[in-house]
Amino acid sequence: MPLNHLASSAVVGTMAAPKQLFAGEAPIITDSAPALAPITKWQLCSLQPTGIRPFVHTGTPASDDDPRTAVISAVAAAAAGQQVPYYDAGKFNHEVVGFPAALNTLPKRKAALHGSMLHFGHLI
Repeated sequence: MPLNHLASSAVVGTMAAPKQLFAGEAPIITDSAPALAPITKWQLCSLQPTGIRPFVHTGTPASDDDPRTAVISAVAAAAAGQQVPYYDAGKFNHEVVGFPAALNTLPKRKAALHGSMLHFGHLI
């Protein structure tokens, strides 16, 4: 989408539509914790007693993270040891959240995270 310069009415380049993280109405809860491993923006993570790390889901219940530990990082990439703000609750656009590879559809994502305070949907 072109950006119009208001003073001269000239078109001064393009502007990409921003990605929308939220996909509905729900209470949003935020907090912060240290990153235990490198984390990307809006990545699904697991809240551990000492910090957050990428969420593990392989389809094997014994090795998968408990959905009640799920949070979404709220900043650009963070290195291990950096303090990371995160979302603990809300309704999110599943197309922009970084999920583990095994969670590649909305029904799989909803099923794997059933019981968490994170809810996922489409933009309307």
